[in-house]
Amino acid sequence: AAPEAPPPVAVPTPTAAPRPIPERIADAVFAVFLARLRAGVPDVPSATRLLEDTLADDRLVNIDARVAVELRIAHLLANGWRPGHECLFDAADGLFGWERDHARLAPFGEVGRLLAVALRERVAAAAIAQSHGGLLRQLLADLRAETTTSTEALRRDMPCLQVLVQRCPNWLSVMVPAAAVKARLEAWRRIETPRVSSFARPGTAGRPAAPARPARPARPARGFAIDRGSRWPAMLIVGVLFAVGALTQILQHGTGTDDPPARSRAELAASPGSRDEDLERRQQEVDAQLREAGGLPDVSATPPGRSASTAIVFKDDALLAH
Repeated sequence: AAPEAPPPVAVPTPTAAPRPIPERIADAVFAVFLARLRAGVPDVPSATRLLEDTLADDRLVNIDARVAVELRIAHLLANGWRPGHECLFDAADGLFGWERDHARLAPFGEVGRLLAVALRERVAAAAIAQSHGGLLRQLLADLRAETTTSTEALRRDMPCLQVLVQRCPNWLSVMVPAAAVKARLEAWRRIETPRVSSFARPGTAGRPAAPARPARPARPARGFAIDRGSRWPAMLIVGVLFAVGALTQILQHGTGTDDPPARSRAELAASPGSRDEDLERRQQEVDAQLREAGGLPDVSATPPGRSASTAIVFKDDALLAH
């Protein structure tokens, strides 16, 4: 007889891996916390008591489960405003010490960075509250209620809201619903756009637009037109600068004395003997001055055969003899 076939082996169906025990503990504790939060927390002390009760759960003796609950609360705040988050943000910071130790938020990744920025922006919001405390509180309450507002209220609230949007956007997203802020900004734009257009030209509100004037024909160019791409302007400027420099040189080195102009070499070469005549004339003038002073004998009285220098010696001897 043929051997019997072995019975088929039962293959176990794959099942999802069970969640780690700390994660399951954190899910259970956070579900209770979230239900109480949705029931309402009117102020920060109430939110603080809610957090203290949650962390006092005996199941959170496991440190990993405790950190997982803190991470879930951080995610809840970073995902935007919900009722009670404006109180929970300050309560969680006070209980977990996020502002005192930013390294505590570092393991939370992008969520931790967003909350760290929101904590820094809370300081700027506190500075705004010092000067506009009542207005800021009323504005935040109106945004949470998501009520429609009048034009007068918009004009009153928009300066403060614009400052918050520019300086504290992350903190504002935790405190109020983002949709309400967007609706206020759009309503403000609808009000301001017609106002700007009406004040574009004073006295034109409600008047029909003036007909457009016909374009004037282009005038023919007179003389020559300078092309912007040509080099005429540069050449003209260089020419003017050269002329000014030349004029300055003439004024500085001009003929400021009455001396006659010097004769050129050509003139001197064209008059032979002129140099000797000038020297002889000047020598005669010097001799005449010396004669008047008594220091030079008369050359015309010099004996024959003697030179002028010999006559001078004899004249001196005669003076010594006397």
